[in-house]
Amino acid sequence: MRSLSGRIFLLGAAVAWTFGSAGFAVAAGVPAGSSILFTIPDYTDTFTGTDDGGIPGRPYIAVGLPSYPIENNFGNPRTHFIQQPGSAFSIASDAGPGFVQGGAPAYPTSLGVNASGAGSDTGFTQTGGNNLGYGVEYYLRDEYVVQVDAIQVTDRVDITSGDLPTGGHIFTTNSISVFFRGDGTGAASIFNGAVDTTIPGVNTGIAAWNDAANGGQSRWYNYAVRYDRPDNEIELYVDQISLGVVDLDTFAGGIYSAGFSNQFVGVSTNTGDRTWTDNFQVGGDGAQTGMPPVPPMPHPNPGVIPGLPAGLVSFWDFDEADGPVPGRTLNFAYDRAGGENHGSFVGVAERAPGLVGVGSALFHDAAGEGVNAGPGVGNNFSMTNGITVETLFVTSFDGSDQAEFFRKEDGGNRILLSFQSDANTNNAFGQLIGSDAGFPGISLGLNTGGYAEMDVALDGLDGRPSLAQIADGNVHHLAATYDAATGVRAMYIDGVLIGMFDGADNVPIVSGGAAAAFIGSTNGGEPFPGTLDEVAVWNRALSASEIQFHFANAMAGNNYFVPEPGTTTMAVLGLVGLCGIGLRRRRNK
Repeated sequence: MRSLSGRIFLLGAAVAWTFGSAGFAVAAGVPAGSSILFTIPDYTDTFTGTDDGGIPGRPYIAVGLPSYPIENNFGNPRTHFIQQPGSAFSIASDAGPGFVQGGAPAYPTSLGVNASGAGSDTGFTQTGGNNLGYGVEYYLRDEYVVQVDAIQVTDRVDITSGDLPTGGHIFTTNSISVFFRGDGTGAASIFNGAVDTTIPGVNTGIAAWNDAANGGQSRWYNYAVRYDRPDNEIELYVDQISLGVVDLDTFAGGIYSAGFSNQFVGVSTNTGDRTWTDNFQVGGDGAQTGMPPVPPMPHPNPGVIPGLPAGLVSFWDFDEADGPVPGRTLNFAYDRAGGENHGSFVGVAERAPGLVGVGSALFHDAAGEGVNAGPGVGNNFSMTNGITVETLFVTSFDGSDQAEFFRKEDGGNRILLSFQSDANTNNAFGQLIGSDAGFPGISLGLNTGGYAEMDVALDGLDGRPSLAQIADGNVHHLAATYDAATGVRAMYIDGVLIGMFDGADNVPIVSGGAAAAFIGSTNGGEPFPGTLDEVAVWNRALSASEIQFHFANAMAGNNYFVPEPGTTTMAVLGLVGLCGIGLRRRRNK
């Protein structure tokens, strides 16, 4: 372990020395790359927004976290943050767009420029009533520092090292978290996913949120923990001043002696209020250890499919891998259409063998799961003149609840394609196709002169399939369209028109906004039961012949776009006309 002057050792339950709060001056933050606690950076991020020259995929508006790439990975393998379920953030700035003063408590700019200097015009993270949690797969060193600037919140700021998380970051296995408390007591504690023990005698000097000396506001502090696996020790810092070393073999009677993993490092908070962080950085001093296990590499980006038709905004074929990757809790679903709306698996959603190609997305009808595709880079999920959403699916949907194929929840401007437990439930929107006797259905929801949903009942009447016909364990193709010029909404199953609503001509779609688009859920709610593949979003209404061609291609084992129409494709198209919904396809094995 590197020797530092002024180190204080906290051996066992007793503490021989503490800081008083008067010993701290409020710092100006520690810009990424200028830490004095380590010399070699592994990962750093100043959260510079795209608009201020940051790398693509870092909008100011609030989005689900996994879509954010890490600003600097210094050639190390991880490229994206890992999200804590239930957390979301935006990149905000003092001068730029965002929600800096949009809620309570407000960002404390009244304390001076950037409230002591951390956080900047180029960006910092912000939540709005959500817990914050982000981090990165690590593995790189046995001794390392995790460091971040944060505005102290009403409960605490957490720094964690442990196994790859499957839920809340502080509950990951083989982990040690340090809790820096924000109640004005200056307390800090150690948590291993089950036991939380206050470190006696430590005074962090961190003021309470509403401390009168701060004018009733809070300030930025720099928080850091040095993790030393060989010696099973940790060292706490506030504003880069050491609070002491904790020997985990002896502290609190040895209940933390099992140590901790270096698979994951991250920061999180626990608060119902807004939280701000900046200057996330991880690094060390010596050579990387290369210790096993060798970290799983992120799936390589297969790139944009050449020669795609006009109007395709995003296409997720999930063909990066043919199943879940051992040891990974987060898989990436790359946008093959060039829209840059790369998705991330969250919750228990996982990769599975493809309905077409090598991969698909498997959902377990479980809360918190889905594939988060972000809000749309450059607002490219905002449609005006038309839209098509299409997907292949296999489902066990039983009609007892709602289940989402695709949803971007921007309130009255939402885009929705979902199963409905009762197709008549939303008939107040005036677009029920089929029986109103309580049958489940499929809904296309859009704002076209006001939000409306076309609900197509799965009643088995007038050419519409029954639920049993599409929840049969077979692969089916669903496409839903709206053409603003004609006012027509249409829905197709397996290339066959099953419902149409003819509205007023020349009514544009109103859509787009800050909400993340999700495949297989709506921000983790109303999860899908089954498998989705070849999910495509268009900014125009596909024609019936295009939809039939896509279905035929898929049934021939190809994506929607290749091959060009030929003998096999035309034969399947012929069957579409002859057999309609009764056509049976291969089962999902």
